[in-house]
Amino acid sequence: KGSHVLAQEVLAKHDENYTPPEVEKAMQENHRRPQRADKDTSS
Repeated sequence: KGSHVLAQEVLAKHDENYTPPEVEKAMQENHRRPQRADKDTSS
């Protein structure tokens, strides 16, 4: 009936504010503002 898990050792501590540098860089690159679609670039 029990649904408990008994951990023998702690392998990592969760830090909700930590972002690995490579993830931070990817997020910054993917969240750049797109160029405005209404700009006239034909002239």
